[in-house]
Amino acid sequence: GSHWREPLRWQREAASAGVRRRVFCASMADVFEDRRELDGWRDRLWAGTVNQAGAEVWSYDGAAWTAVATGGVGDAANDTVADLFPYQDALYAGTWNEGGAELLRFDGTHWETVVGPGAAIGPGFGDSANTGIFSIIDFRGALYVSTRNFVEGFSVWRSYDLGVTWQRVVANGFSDPRQRYGWRMHVHDGQLYLGTWVSTTGSDAFRLGGRLYRSSDGTSWVQEVGPFGTLAP
Repeated sequence: GSHWREPLRWQREAASAGVRRRVFCASMADVFEDRRELDGWRDRLWAGTVNQAGAEVWSYDGAAWTAVATGGVGDAANDTVADLFPYQDALYAGTWNEGGAELLRFDGTHWETVVGPGAAIGPGFGDSANTGIFSIIDFRGALYVSTRNFVEGFSVWRSYDLGVTWQRVVANGFSDPRQRYGWRMHVHDGQLYLGTWVSTTGSDAFRLGGRLYRSSDGTSWVQEVGPFGTLAP
């Protein structure tokens, strides 16, 4: 869509003017959307950390920071909280865990494991190779979660019932295991966009570029950026 081509236009204008422009890194993020139902969570700033002794979650009320969870949020093997997302009166946290990523839910008082040990679906959505959750978002009444997988390629999972049951809507990096990261999802103009990172080992590890996909229903996807998209990677 035209929205995601705006940075290319900004680059052309800056190059033409011979001036290095500064762009706010979250200028296209959903934090600025008009979502009144999220006001309670937006009253505070939330942050997840990286900690080899167990990731933490902190909140800031404008005056002081408060630790909301420590020690990996109940599992010390959760060394990173990579994404936090408010959905249906709760805050969801996605972790990195070499034994399988976990999805956790906070109701303002207590934490609950949605994906992980003791939950209806185990760590990594039942696949220990899904070692990281990278992005969480809601789209058309469902919760979507993307993963990191170095073996099979990333996946995207969808739940309509607050995480009781899950459906995999993207598998094996869109059939390219080199697409190891479902990096970030964003909703724009009624479409769900998904950015990926393609990586291998050796000299090509960081030279294969990212790809961008778009879906109107979360099930069928069109590639916008990449080898088969409208723009090159």
